[in-house]
Amino acid sequence: MAMTPVQDNAVKRHDIAKITFTSGTSGSPKGVCLQQNLIDEVTNSLYQRLQHLNIDLHMCLLPLSTLLENIAGLYVPLMMGRSVYLTDLKNIGFNGSSGLVLEQFVSSLAARNPDSVILFPHLLQALVAYTAQTNSRPFDPVFMAVGGSKLAPSLIGQAWQQGWPVYEGYGLSEMASVVSLNVPGQNRPGSVGKLLAHVDVAIEDDEICLCGNSYTGYLNEHNPSPGYLRTGDHGYIDDDGYLYVTGRKKDLIITSYGRNISPEWIESELQLSPYIKQCMIVGDAQPFCSAIIVQTEPDTDAAFIAQAIDELNEQLPDYARIRSWFVADEAFSPLNGLLTANGRLKRPEIAFRYQQRINAIYESQLVSGVSV
Repeated sequence: MAMTPVQDNAVKRHDIAKITFTSGTSGSPKGVCLQQNLIDEVTNSLYQRLQHLNIDLHMCLLPLSTLLENIAGLYVPLMMGRSVYLTDLKNIGFNGSSGLVLEQFVSSLAARNPDSVILFPHLLQALVAYTAQTNSRPFDPVFMAVGGSKLAPSLIGQAWQQGWPVYEGYGLSEMASVVSLNVPGQNRPGSVGKLLAHVDVAIEDDEICLCGNSYTGYLNEHNPSPGYLRTGDHGYIDDDGYLYVTGRKKDLIITSYGRNISPEWIESELQLSPYIKQCMIVGDAQPFCSAIIVQTEPDTDAAFIAQAIDELNEQLPDYARIRSWFVADEAFSPLNGLLTANGRLKRPEIAFRYQQRINAIYESQLVSGVSV
């Protein structure tokens, strides 16, 4: 599909209705400037997609500073004439930006029994784990939208087997959140749904490029060039119009709380320690980051590595801190296939080699009943 530039409209500062901050990939959040007409378009398109559902009460589980909840969880239900339940996040089990008390979370859902909720993948993972452990569902929703980061197909499959009405969507701040969404009667597992009415898409070099009204620029930066917005995501559209996201162009971790993190940023800082020769940060679609460490010397005291991680964590934002780590069996090198000839990490190969140990880190958090 040929990409035809759209007309560039001059935008004045007073035209900006909302500034939403992305987490950034280098620790410096960017303010995405949005006009009211774009917010209205997204709200109207979601209203059209969801109006046939029997939703009387939506419960906000994400902070309203999260654009997804702000628009899809507040504006849309109110436009539909429905009720929205809001409370302090501490009352529903959240403890900081990366913590969840599972029992309190499910109890609050059981008390309100909302018809719809919006979840990040880790919240769905917690509900699935709870249901598997107790053989019960704490509430009976009509619609559960999941987005914010990559969702494992096995997780959504397990959720459906347990009876959870889970529907995956896709969006980005620069398009004022949601651009595609699965719904009852129009659902294709594995996809992120059909595009909303106000959005068009082109696939160029396997990259998803979106056309339609979009952001006016980042705060204190120049306005974006007119034309299709390049998302940085690989993907495709099937013959029936369902959008699939297959990966990221850049090495980017997107946590289960929707935070974007450049692993190279953390790795470069951590390798400043004289005790750490190499490292790789993992945590895509997980609630926190972990590290695979190659020691400078085989007999390096683990306490020195722990201290280096603790010192770095003090400088990092909460969502990017390293919460767990383990030592690799051997150094990453071209000879063992874990390093390119020019010295870059072969991330998929390293992750595959240590997949069991990585999985064990995150599975242990759910078994304990508390996600941290």
